[in-house]
Amino acid sequence: METIKSDIVHSLSHQRAFLEKLNTLTKINLDANTNFSSIVKYTIVQSHDRFQQLTRDIIWLNVTIYNQSEIYMKIRQLEFVSLQLTQQIHEFIATVQYVLQDKSPINVICPATLYNILRMYPCTYPRTMN
Repeated sequence: METIKSDIVHSLSHQRAFLEKLNTLTKINLDANTNFSSIVKYTIVQSHDRFQQLTRDIIWLNVTIYNQSEIYMKIRQLEFVSLQLTQQIHEFIATVQYVLQDKSPINVICPATLYNILRMYPCTYPRTMN
């Protein structure tokens, strides 16, 4: 009976030592998990901050490109208007030169009037000699 009692005490002693080691390991694992959780949380927060910064940058880039495209369109419209104005000034100068030479420029005459003038003066072609 003493042997059985000694075996039980020995077994309980081993179980107690095992539980103390298990308790220590559990505490170490808990600390490691807490540390790992804080690292993961920090990484996620940093990732989210980078994502927000990237989103702000993309929005700024979109607004900038849109504004530049509007400016580009306005510049193209101004170029077209200036080209039209230049063409009209050239036509006006040509018309003034015709008037100063006592001639009527063709582009000032209405097409119907020009047609009537051409009908009044028949075109005769010289006959070729064979």
